[in-house]
Amino acid sequence: MSQEVADAWTAMDPPEQKRVLQEIVAQELERQGVDDVPVYFDDLSEDGAAGIWYEFDIRHPLRGEHIQIDSTSLEDPDSLNTAVHEARHAAQDNWIEETDEPPAWQFWREDHSAAEYERIKEEYGVTKEEIEAWRENDKDYTEFPEDQPGEDAPQSEKDAWNEEYEAYREQPLEEDAFEEGDEFAEDITLEELRQHQLDAGVPVIS
Repeated sequence: MSQEVADAWTAMDPPEQKRVLQEIVAQELERQGVDDVPVYFDDLSEDGAAGIWYEFDIRHPLRGEHIQIDSTSLEDPDSLNTAVHEARHAAQDNWIEETDEPPAWQFWREDHSAAEYERIKEEYGVTKEEIEAWRENDKDYTEFPEDQPGEDAPQSEKDAWNEEYEAYREQPLEEDAFEEGDEFAEDITLEELRQHQLDAGVPVIS
């Protein structure tokens, strides 16, 4: 992102950064037709994650569907990328559910999937082929590889980890979410960030 956006981000304190990220997620979800999803800020350093989208979290079963963002890296402007990335996962999941065909045993239910595919394409520019790829990917999802080798590790271990990471990064769900987050971070202007601050009730420092 631009240096002026990065500087404006780091000028905020953590509570302000949280409020702005929550506002960005809320606006991204609304733009993609998703009901409000709560955002929690947890220490994810042990998971090696910047953010996580959960349909269900066994560690926090009462939260329901939610987004977690790493509380230990809020000062990093890339948190903006993370917030949009995880909001996209929520949207992907929503579109998959909206286009699911009724199971065969529910013979009394009408199949509205074709109409939903068309509606989603018209309203959000997401194609049936993309949603079907995400649905299949969701059945065989490749998790982020754990235990990244250190600088002193053998090259063979580094190569193996990088191969696992590429498989994670290039699967349809992640490729799309990374694209959304990267585009947001690259394109956001200082004026747009300031508007997000105002929307979140955060003072704007000139």
